[in-house]
Amino acid sequence: MISLKEGVTVRGICAEMVFGHTVVSSIFTAHGLDVVVTSGTDGVHGRASRHWSGSALDYRTRHITATGLKERIAGEASAALGLDFDVVLESDHLHIEFDPKRVER
Repeated sequence: MISLKEGVTVRGICAEMVFGHTVVSSIFTAHGLDVVVTSGTDGVHGRASRHWSGSALDYRTRHITATGLKERIAGEASAALGLDFDVVLESDHLHIEFDPKRVER
């Protein structure tokens, strides 16, 4: 199941985060886990947070109790999303943000 925590809004998320959400959701689902977005463009975040521009989403992880599974999911998400996304495993959620890196050619 995929859901939004009550009060969460994803209004204004960027197209890249739609892709990011699709990838992260498929990873959670492949592990038999529900997907709950706990923050989008709402909530309390730092002034420079990418949440405000629609370039970040947070996912609930408190229901993941198997040893090492949170870390495995974060690793799989990071590998699948590539260098233009940051994947940060926090104590109570998985933070995904679109943060394009400039590559010198």
